[in-house]
Amino acid sequence: MVRYFVWLLFVGTALLSNACMVKTEEFQALQQDVRSLRGDVNAVAKRAGGDGGVSRSTDLVARLEELAVETRMVQGQLEEANYRLSELSKRLDATEVKVARLSGEAGRPGGTSGTGQLPAPLPGVAPQAGAGQPGPSTGQPLPPRGGTSALPQAPTATVPDKPVMQGSLPSPEEVYTKALNDYHKGNYDLAISGFKSYLTFYPKTSLVPNSQYWLGESYYGQRKYREAIREFDKLIKEYPDSAKVPAAMLKQGNAYLELNEKAQGKRVLQELKAKFPNSGDARRAQDVLQGLQ
Repeated sequence: MVRYFVWLLFVGTALLSNACMVKTEEFQALQQDVRSLRGDVNAVAKRAGGDGGVSRSTDLVARLEELAVETRMVQGQLEEANYRLSELSKRLDATEVKVARLSGEAGRPGGTSGTGQLPAPLPGVAPQAGAGQPGPSTGQPLPPRGGTSALPQAPTATVPDKPVMQGSLPSPEEVYTKALNDYHKGNYDLAISGFKSYLTFYPKTSLVPNSQYWLGESYYGQRKYREAIREFDKLIKEYPDSAKVPAAMLKQGNAYLELNEKAQGKRVLQELKAKFPNSGDARRAQDVLQGLQ
């Protein structure tokens, strides 16, 4: 089952990159045709003389209008593709959550989902006896009422009736999914808080690189580019094998450009092209670099 989700994740990522590349290339090709025809129209208009020149100019104008219609159609298709890519991105993140959950279950004794067992408590949270943990023996007789041998009550007086335990807290997948949903809704403050909580309380889980990436994206969404650069840099340096590294480098380069630090931005984008030349993010980096020329 885990292999199936990993395969689905790989295929989805490939589709995401290829779909974006095809639609973008079609749109750019049509734009080039429109620019070329506009040049032809201007040239013919300057040297048009007689009916032949007028006829030629009319044909070019008609073709130009036809291409303009096609361009609008492709632009609409591109917008639709971008929407679908956004939805696919959300599904891929959900798949990563499922893979992480299944991997965690497979790693437990017997391959079970851990029913009847409590995960290790969070730092500073004391475990509770009686909820999957052995408590004091119940086979001993109670002391006589009013006797002096009664157990002291001070320890139980300082413990709430229902102490907070790891079992009552959200799972790592729930924390990650909630933060990711907040990001997609534009609730960046909540997303930042959620991803920071994930990184603090679940630092050894498989979604840590993803959380680090989306933390940077959340700052980027707030236009806090310096903070975004810092978080993307942590991902790039601490998790160099993560599939999120190319996207992080692309956003980091763009963040430098937003800060008008063009030399740094170009350096990161060129490094992205060198390290991941066949990735969709490298192609988008190339488009950005060409726009800077």
